[in-house]
Formats: sequence, C-alpha cells, structure tokens
Amino acid sequence: MYNYRSRDVKVTVGQVNNARFSMTSLTRRGYQPDEVHRFLELVADELASRDQREAALRTDAEKLKEALRSWQSQQNSQRLQSPVPATPTSTAVNLVSQAQQQAESYVNQAQHYSRQIIAQARSQASELMRQTQARAKEEADRAVAEYRRENEGRRDSAAEDRIRQLVRARSFLEAVEVAEEQLRLTRQELEHEVATPPRYAGAGAAGPPAGAAAAPSGAAAALVLPASTARRCPCCGTGRTGGRSGRCRPASRSPRR
Repeated sequence: MYNYRSRDVKVTVGQVNNARFSMTSLTRRGYQPDEVHRFLELVADELASRDQREAALRTDAEKLKEALRSWQSQQNSQRLQSPVPATPTSTAVNLVSQAQQQAESYVNQAQHYSRQIIAQARSQASELMRQTQARAKEEADRAVAEYRRENEGRRDSAAEDRIRQLVRARSFLEAVEVAEEQLRLTRQELEHEVATPPRYAGAGAAGPPAGAAAAPSGAAAALVLPASTARRCPCCGTGRTGGRSGRCRPASRSPRR
C-alpha cells in the first residue's frame, strides 16, 4: 500500500491508479470505495496531462539545443575552410542566448506549474472531504431527529442506522459530483494551455530569465474555491448545486424512506 503521508515521493499516474485504501466496518463511518476510485481516476487524468505537457516542453528544448549544436558545427566548418575565422554577429548570439533561456524557462515553468496544481488539488480534496464529512453528520443527525418526531419519540436503532448511512452516502455522492465538475473544467483549461504554449513577440524581444516561474492561470486558479461558495449554487447563490443536473437542491431535506 502506498504511503500517502510522505511528501518527498513524487506522485505518478501509476501510483494514483493503483492506490488502495483500508476498509472500515459497515457500522462505522468510512469512505465509499467507488467514489474514491472515481476521484483518483480524475486526478490521474490531470497528472497525465501534466506529464504530457512536460514531455512536450522537453522535446522543444532538445530541438533548440540540437539547432544550437548544428549552428556551432557549421561555424567550426567555416573556420576550417576559411583563412579568416568567422565571427558570429551580435544578432545571432542574442538569438541563441534567448533560445536557451526560453527552453530552460519552459521546462522550469512546467515543473513549477505541475507542482502547484498537485498541491492545490490535495488541499482542495482535503477541504472537500472535511466539509463533506461535517455536512453528512449534520444532515444524518437532522434526519434521525425528524424520524423520531414522526414516530412520537420511539427509537429504532436499526432504522436510524439505515437512515444515517443513506444520508451520508447521498452527501458523499453530491461532493464527488462537484469535484468531478471542477476537475473537468480544470482539464479543459490545461488542454487549452498545452495547445497554446507561451510565445514572445519579435526576434529581438527578450524572453523571461532562466528559472522564472509563470503565475498560475485559469486551470490552477479553478482548483481552489472559497469554502463559503463551494456549497452554493452559481445561479441563485443559495442552496447546494445538483452536480450534473445543474439545478438547485435545498440545503437540508429529509431522506426518502
């Protein structure tokens, strides 16, 4: 079983796909295996997008380095054939220097960007799980209290346990739907950014300094939502969104029996 407490090990797509969690008994609170697996599959897709972008940037860097080696080889050949050594112009030197800086900057940006997305995804997942557990407990207690009122105070432990499990399962399902929608939007942003890499205008325009990191844009920013809005409908500002349906759901409701 993978050690999820370690922060020094780089998370890979294979580790996410092969992740397993310890199970709990039915009488205790625990995670729904299918929901956790679905969430891990979505995280694995984001890691795969990150790896593809980093691989593409490394390929671009290798092409630029190969072009530099070819230019240097041509200069060496000219020096051997000509009695007067050919001196590269200042424009050529500047272009080669900018190409090296851009190649190194692209790789550094991709690495920093992927680490930032992973950290934000972990934070968002932890906060979502914490809110979901708290909301599930609150709704389960409210549903049990209503059940007791409807039965004039009589208690039935078996029925109350079933009600708690039903309410908790429904709350976790709604949370997974919200997380799935957030990750879908994030993946769209990443695909758009990978398809349109940053460019610098003009041959004489200076590129970013080597090692410079780009500020997080749409995809990274979309991962983290304020806790006060994570449970509110974007269309009316009240209640809780209904996942794929897009329609509002009341903040509290009694379980169907």
